[in-house]
Amino acid sequence: MRITTDNFPIYLAFACTAVSLVAYIVSACRRDRGADSRKSVWARRAYFASVGCIAYATIYLLQQILSQARYDIDYIYSYSGPGDELLYRVSSLWAGQEGSLLLWAMLVGIVGVVLVRRLRGPSGAAMAFWSTFQLSLLILLLVKCPFAKLAGYQPGVIGAGLNPLLKNPWMAVHPPVLFLGYAALAVPAAMAIQALIEGDLRRWAGRCLPWALLGWVLLGSGIFLGMVWSYEVTGWGGFWGWDSVENASLIPWLTSTALVHGLIVQRYRGRMAWPNIMLALGTFLLVFYAAFLTRSGVLKDVSKHSFAGLGAYKPLLGLLIFYAALCIGLAVGRVRSAKATTHPLALSKDFAVAVGAIALVLYAAVVLVGTSAPLFSKSVVAAGFYNRMSIPIAVAAVVLIVLASALGWSRSDGQSPARHFNQSLWKSGSHIAHLGVLISIVGIVASTTGGSRKLVLGLDEPGRPALGYTFKYTGISQLAGDKERVNLTAKRGDLTRDVSILIKGSPNGTVTVPHIVSSPAGDLYISPGDQPVEWPIARPVVRLIDGRWESEPARIPESDALITLTSVRAEERSVKLLYEAAGRKPVEVTVADGKPAAIDGYELTFAGYEQDDKRAMSDNVAVKIAVTGNGLVEKAIIEVIWKPLIWLLWLGLLLIVIGGLMACRRRFREKRTIDDGILPDSP
Repeated sequence: MRITTDNFPIYLAFACTAVSLVAYIVSACRRDRGADSRKSVWARRAYFASVGCIAYATIYLLQQILSQARYDIDYIYSYSGPGDELLYRVSSLWAGQEGSLLLWAMLVGIVGVVLVRRLRGPSGAAMAFWSTFQLSLLILLLVKCPFAKLAGYQPGVIGAGLNPLLKNPWMAVHPPVLFLGYAALAVPAAMAIQALIEGDLRRWAGRCLPWALLGWVLLGSGIFLGMVWSYEVTGWGGFWGWDSVENASLIPWLTSTALVHGLIVQRYRGRMAWPNIMLALGTFLLVFYAAFLTRSGVLKDVSKHSFAGLGAYKPLLGLLIFYAALCIGLAVGRVRSAKATTHPLALSKDFAVAVGAIALVLYAAVVLVGTSAPLFSKSVVAAGFYNRMSIPIAVAAVVLIVLASALGWSRSDGQSPARHFNQSLWKSGSHIAHLGVLISIVGIVASTTGGSRKLVLGLDEPGRPALGYTFKYTGISQLAGDKERVNLTAKRGDLTRDVSILIKGSPNGTVTVPHIVSSPAGDLYISPGDQPVEWPIARPVVRLIDGRWESEPARIPESDALITLTSVRAEERSVKLLYEAAGRKPVEVTVADGKPAAIDGYELTFAGYEQDDKRAMSDNVAVKIAVTGNGLVEKAIIEVIWKPLIWLLWLGLLLIVIGGLMACRRRFREKRTIDDGILPDSP
C-alpha cells in the first residue's frame, strides 16, 4: 500500500516503534536499569513519538468521520453515515476491524507510557517486549489500513451508516473498555518476561498485581457490557450464547482471575511464583489468540461477531506463532531458576486459592477446546456442553469462596495466624467482588427457572394467554428513520400494558429490539425472533425457458384465485399482476413498493423479490406478494419468556466491577516498597 497523507502517521509510528525496540533490546543486553542510560533515553523518546503518531492517526480518523466529507475512505463509507447520531458517529471509529485495531494500538501505546512513567526504572527487557506488541499492532494496521480508499468512489456518494445492531449505548463503550483490558493484561506478560530474563521470580509479583487486577476489572467490565447489550438488543432472550468470539474474551478473563489470586499468594506468602509466570504469559497469548479468532476471518461462518475479511489471517497467525515461541522458549530456558516451595499447603486460604486457580485454568482449557473446535471440524460445539461444564465450576466457586473466607493465611511454619479484620473501606474490595460472584451465580441459576411460550397472534384476533398474561396484536406503526413498531397489548387482570417491538432498518441490515418489563420478581421478556410479523404470501414467477418468458401463476392462500406476473420493473420495485377468480373477468393491477392494490376484497402488497441477486434474476423473477383481507390477516410471532430474579445477575456483576476497582485503587496506592521486602500487614 502506497504512502499517502492519510496513512503517513501509521508508517511513521511503525518506524519510531522499530527504533525504540532496537534501543530497548540493546539496553536489555547491557543490563541498563533505566533513567541514566543513553540508550534507554532514546528508546523512551522513540516510543513516545510512536504513541504520538498513533494518537494523531486516531484523532484524524475520528475528525474525518465527524466531518461527513470523506466517504472516499472505505472504512468511513462502510461504518458511518449522515443519518447517524453523534454518539454513533464517534463509536463508528471502532465499529469495524481497521478502526478497532487503531483504537487498540492507541490504548496499548497509552498504557505503555503510563508503564514507563509509573514503574521505577523498568528494564529494557520489559519495554522491548512491549515495543514488539506495539509493532505487531502496527503491522496489522499496515495490512488492514483504516485509510484505504473506496474502490469505484464517485463524488456525492454517502456512507451506509452504522449497523443498527450497534446503535446502542452499551455497544458504544463495550469495545474501548474491552481493548483497554486487553492492553492492561499485557503488562503482567512484560513483567514476566523481565523476571525470566533477569532470573528474579520473587519480586515481580508486587509490581505486577495492580496491573493484573486492572486488566481483570476492565476485561470483565467489557464482557459485562456485552452481556447487557446482548440481553437488551439482540432479542434471543439470553445474555451469553457461548458464541466462539464471546468465548475468546472469556478465556483470558478466567486465566487472569487465576493470575490475580496467584499473585496475592506469591506476594504475601512467597508461593506460586512459577505458576504465576505461566499464567501471565498464557493470558497474553490467549488475548492474542482471541484477536486471531475474531479478526482473521476463520470463524466468519460460525460466529455472528467475527470479522469476515481474511486479509489479516497470515500476519495474525505469524504473530501468534512468534509470541508462543518467545514465551515458551524463555520459560523453558529459565525453568531451572524456579524454586519449588518448601512450605506445605495446609488447609488454609493458600490452599483454597490454589485449588480455585487450578479449577479456573481447567475450565478455561475446556472452553478453549470447545471454542477452537470449528477450526478443525467446521462444527460448532453446542451451548449445552458449556452449560454442563459450568455447573461444577459454579458449585466449586461457591464452596471455595466460603472456605477461603472462613480460613486464615498459613504462615511459613504451617500454622495459621489469628484473623484481623481491617476496617478500611478500600480493603473490603475483594470481599465485595467475591460477594458479587455469589450473587451473580444465584441470579444466573434463578433466571433459568422461568418458563417460555411461543405465540402466533393474528391482527385484531382475540388475545392468547401466556405466563399469566393475555397478549393481543394490534398492528404496525411506521416511524421516522426507517423504523417500524409492532404494537401489542399485554393484559393481566384489570391491568393492560402496551408492548412494542421496534424494527430498525438500514442499508446495513434490519434489527428487531425486544420489549422487557422489569419488576422485583424478574423480567417479562417479549422476544420478536428474526421475523416478528408474517403475512400470507403468494409467489408468482416468470422464467426464461428456451428463449421465451413463461409465467407460473401463484394461488392466493386459502382460495382458488390466482395472480400472474405480466410485467416487472425491478429497479422501481413495481410489478403488474393479472388477478383471476372463478366467475370474475381477469383484472390487471399494479403493485409497487409502498403502494398496495385492492381487488375483490383483498389487499395486495409488494413484499420484495425472492432473490435480489441480479444474476439469478436474469433468467427468472420471483416476487413476494403479501395478501390480506377475506379472512387472511398478518400475524405477529413472539416468544414470551419469564426471567425470575435476573436483576441479581446484573447486581452481582456490578459488585464484581466495583469491588475490583476498589482493590485496584488500594494496590496502586500502596506506599510500601515491595523491592525492600516490606509488605502490608494484611492481604
